[in-house]
Amino acid sequence: MADDYDSGARGGGGRGNRGSRGRGWYYREKYGGRGSRGRGGGRYEVDSYPRHPVSAAASPLPPSLSSSSSRPPSASSMWPVNLLAAALHDMDRESYGRLKSIKGTYAFSDGAGLFIDSVQSDPFAPPSRLRVRVPMNVAEFPSDLFQNKSRKVALEDYLTRAFWNYIHTHRLDVANVGSGWHASKGADINIDKPGQQVLERSAMLITPDFVEARFTVALPAQGRSILGRQTADLLTAQVPAAVAATLRHAAHDAAALRAFVLCIEDQDALRAALRSAACIAFVPDGAILPRAAGDSDLPMQGARVVPFVAPPELRREFVLPNRGVVAGM
Repeated sequence: MADDYDSGARGGGGRGNRGSRGRGWYYREKYGGRGSRGRGGGRYEVDSYPRHPVSAAASPLPPSLSSSSSRPPSASSMWPVNLLAAALHDMDRESYGRLKSIKGTYAFSDGAGLFIDSVQSDPFAPPSRLRVRVPMNVAEFPSDLFQNKSRKVALEDYLTRAFWNYIHTHRLDVANVGSGWHASKGADINIDKPGQQVLERSAMLITPDFVEARFTVALPAQGRSILGRQTADLLTAQVPAAVAATLRHAAHDAAALRAFVLCIEDQDALRAALRSAACIAFVPDGAILPRAAGDSDLPMQGARVVPFVAPPELRREFVLPNRGVVAGM
């Protein structure tokens, strides 16, 4: 009996003609086996596209640059992004698992680097994690805008808002619309969306050497097949366009950017002054206290809105590093 069971399970027996095809024949026919286009094989092997410049002493893995690295990658340590586009075009309609091979580091034509840190295992998994790093000699943000922690946090917050606004305005955060298992899905880019508060976040990093945005991309698919051409457009056309519009000083209103950074520095200085004065809060003269709506952080607008004025007996003044004297309650 053991011999009969083994022969059926391994393809030598079983019910009808199915037994001669062996265990798993249905899924090999449907999705492909090791000799077809499915998992584990196909016209291209998973690692058929190189992920770093080939040299005699090259390792099989792309260069690994952690977020704590103090210097931007050199052009010689990254593949040109056009090779990524070509690889993705060749993967179009292939098994989704092949996208694992694109993990690595790629160079845009302006010197910025694209880091594909993790690739989702399937279209239904959490999105892939990416970074874009722009050398400071390309970004050209003045060093005094991030010379201390207050200014650094403010600049990172400003750029995060700019990046989010760009992808939201251009609807890059909207996923493919479809219903059912075989429908198109993914293709949305997302970054942490700041609220009213200016906080230190991991979505953006500024150093003297580079500016880096961290975001996610749900790599597009139809069913469990790669939409390679759409993926190539996202990573090699849409992402660089977002970077050019947000991670360069020349892309911003320089006066508005500086005013934002200095305002946040003043806020931090005021909080420190409040602690020294044994106060817990401060409302400046001219503040608009009512909100536009119950669920809105924006101030109410209109001719009937009355700016705040501190009562004389509760009036206090503080000196801030950029604005100077501020009065209120």
